[in-house]
Amino acid sequence: MAHGTSRPPAEISQAIAKIASINTTQRQKKLSCRPMLEFIALLYTYNLIVSDKVKHHRTLELEDLFFNRMLQKGGFFLKNELIKSNYEFACKVIDFLF
Repeated sequence: MAHGTSRPPAEISQAIAKIASINTTQRQKKLSCRPMLEFIALLYTYNLIVSDKVKHHRTLELEDLFFNRMLQKGGFFLKNELIKSNYEFACKVIDFLF
């Protein structure tokens, strides 16, 4: 989960730049992490190409995963700032895209 291992495509970076709660430094740092970049690119692409009906049901599942189930086990990661910050970044992107 180290940053500096990837370079995001301009389209992804520009889309994430529209999220007011994510500053430039945070965006550059998180999107330079290969696993995070791939996850965000997947969400971005999914949002563009999947029909609204299908997207609605999968979005409910994604939100349940991130905003309910992951929080139930959040105690395991309280001392791991890297996991916490990546989780928070992903949540902001999910909120924005869906």
